[in-house]
Amino acid sequence: MLNKYFININKLLRTIIVVLILVLSLQACKSTRHIPDDKFLLNKVEIKSDKNINIDEIKNYINPKLNRKVIGFFRFHLYTFNAVNRGKDRKWKKKIEEIVGEEPVLYDEYLIEKSTKQIKQHLINKGFFNAYVGDSTIYKTKKANVVFKIKLNNPFTVTSIKYYIEDYNLKPIIIEDSNNSLIKINRNYDADILEKERIRITNLLKIKGYYYFSKEYIYFEIDSNEQKKNVTINVGIKKAQRQIYDQTTIKQNHKKYKIRNIYVNTNYNLKDILQKNTKYFESLDTSFVKNIYFIKTENSKINFSVIAPLIDLEYKSVYNLDDVKSTIKHIQSLQLYKLVNIVFAEPKNIEDGFIDCEIQLTPFSKQSYTLEMEGTNSSGNFGAAGNLLYRNKSLFNGAEILELKLRSALEMQTIIDKNSESNNVVEYLPFNTKEYGGESKITLPRFFFPFVQKKFVKKYHPKTVVSALYNFQQRPDYTRVLTNWSFGYKWKSSKNISHFVNPVVISSVKLRSMSIDFLKSFSNPYIRESYTDHLISVSNYSFIYSNNVINKKKNFVYFRSNLESAGNILQIANKKLENELTNDYYTFFNNRYAQYVKSDFDFRYTNFINKHSNYAYRLFLGIGYPYGNLNALPFEKQYFSGGANSIRAWQVRTLGPGSYIDTLQVPIQASDIKIETNLEYRFNLFWIVEGAWFLDIGNIWSINKADDRLDSEFKFNKFYREFAVGSGVGARLDFSFFVFRLDLGVKVVEPQAPINKRIIMSNRKYNTSDFQLNFGIGYPF
Repeated sequence: MLNKYFININKLLRTIIVVLILVLSLQACKSTRHIPDDKFLLNKVEIKSDKNINIDEIKNYINPKLNRKVIGFFRFHLYTFNAVNRGKDRKWKKKIEEIVGEEPVLYDEYLIEKSTKQIKQHLINKGFFNAYVGDSTIYKTKKANVVFKIKLNNPFTVTSIKYYIEDYNLKPIIIEDSNNSLIKINRNYDADILEKERIRITNLLKIKGYYYFSKEYIYFEIDSNEQKKNVTINVGIKKAQRQIYDQTTIKQNHKKYKIRNIYVNTNYNLKDILQKNTKYFESLDTSFVKNIYFIKTENSKINFSVIAPLIDLEYKSVYNLDDVKSTIKHIQSLQLYKLVNIVFAEPKNIEDGFIDCEIQLTPFSKQSYTLEMEGTNSSGNFGAAGNLLYRNKSLFNGAEILELKLRSALEMQTIIDKNSESNNVVEYLPFNTKEYGGESKITLPRFFFPFVQKKFVKKYHPKTVVSALYNFQQRPDYTRVLTNWSFGYKWKSSKNISHFVNPVVISSVKLRSMSIDFLKSFSNPYIRESYTDHLISVSNYSFIYSNNVINKKKNFVYFRSNLESAGNILQIANKKLENELTNDYYTFFNNRYAQYVKSDFDFRYTNFINKHSNYAYRLFLGIGYPYGNLNALPFEKQYFSGGANSIRAWQVRTLGPGSYIDTLQVPIQASDIKIETNLEYRFNLFWIVEGAWFLDIGNIWSINKADDRLDSEFKFNKFYREFAVGSGVGARLDFSFFVFRLDLGVKVVEPQAPINKRIIMSNRKYNTSDFQLNFGIGYPF
């Protein structure tokens, strides 16, 4: 039986982890094994300061770096190096050393002294001109522990800012904007702030038309008073320098530029330019659209009127760096061009103070076909799928993106083995769930709305999205058909903020068949009603904030909120038309429609400790309230818990609601409220292998009085005692384009148990049903 197979995997994984730690610890715990007699292992580095200070910043200046630690204390890589370097040399040992091992980091007196000087300089840059930094080393059993002692003393503060501007044209611009200066009176002197101020002033002048101005024209002079512990900062701005015919250099005021001609090449190809040279330019022709010259080539197939509104640069307007950035952003949002480059040049023999602009656009291929094979993980059920995708990035030569997808999938649905000794043991039947269907979506670079605000469109360039979907699902429990049609808009209000508005989303769920065992499990009429045929007419809004930078290990926040309302328009229409009720409810095209409101919030924060490890946090809150035409939330709109992306110690849809005990043990539990929080510590082990430790806390609850599942209702005086707690360890294989994940969860607190017996380890022995092995694609959050 496959359930026994997975139980054995659980035991095997636990055994391997324990044995691996024990073997490496016992054989290699002597971390100084391979250190020469006259050398010492750099064992510990400690920073002691008389005042609060940013320790992480100080650590950046300390070298050498300590050997890596896993879970904060275990030197896995060093121990592995020591273990494989015992005994005779073997090829397999060398391979393990290359992939996993890490040589011991030795104490280096020269580097420690250099680190002390760098820390001192860092503190001076932060205004602590009289700071003391010293180091001491304690030697013990071939190990060296280094302590950096820091005495900050009083910092120097900024008491005055003076400006010395040689160019009288720049002086009013800078003085009028001085309130926005990053240098503040009565704040500590900070050299990093001065550098940021140089960049700010440079960008300010580039916004005001000074195209050739650069930060090298800005300098700072610091006048310090040792007795009063303060500084006066003199901000100087030099005139521009120009070389004349006799090789001498003269100073002159910086020039302010206006834009003369704007040229757009929608099929820029540097290779053709280099190969054809003058012939390439002779073959070009231009079209004049809205004061912009569009360069026509043989392969120019885009409607120029689509590009023109995206260009914020204007004929005879003052050069503005912000307009350049927004133009690039707007054109990139079309997803037509892999390269967007804007260059400026002074035209020859033309009135002084003008520059020409050329926008160089290198397009992607217009059409593409993709065949995808993928592993899937749908709420803890493992499977495989194939997708055939077609994409046309300019269907009618107007940047309309058409996407077509055909999908077929097989899934290994879990079924409770009721004949097993434990009711929680599941049986994994291979590929007993089938799915196929198609999806089409077209994204239009225009805002189709009856009351169009020109300022809004000009600033954000929203897009209209129309999609349709058909999906057939055959599962052991039931067979159903899902259809969906939506019309909506999307736009970005800033670099990190996205908005999605769908005024109309119509979904239909038709149940073709249902197994007898599945029908018998519906002892609760509330659950039974959520599985009926129904229609959903939805309006929704989603807000997403994310400051994640791809391929950069930098702390980031992700926040998503959804607000959804269904059925109200149809309800009003039926009442206005005085339509008759059918079995105490209204229908639309003979389909009963759902009526509810729903909202949820998903907050995530990833904190990188260093380049090898990070903490990931997640908080999810969601609530849905059914009313009117359907007494229950449709099953696909309900919240559930458990599985590979939720509380991983429970099988999907077996947890909750509340402290309800499901005597039938059918994984269909879902409800109206969900609260969940997760913590995960992720660390690199070797090669593409990552490890993880996680803690999951949460549950679901009902809010509807029609739900008569015992102890399932959300109540303020007891919900906090019904949180399920699960923990565990995981391994991940990061192949860059996808992550394969394996998590072993174990129950810690079980809300279904009597209130004084919910902490498992304090009240009973663990059994196989308390462990859950999860396969996943991608990180859980």
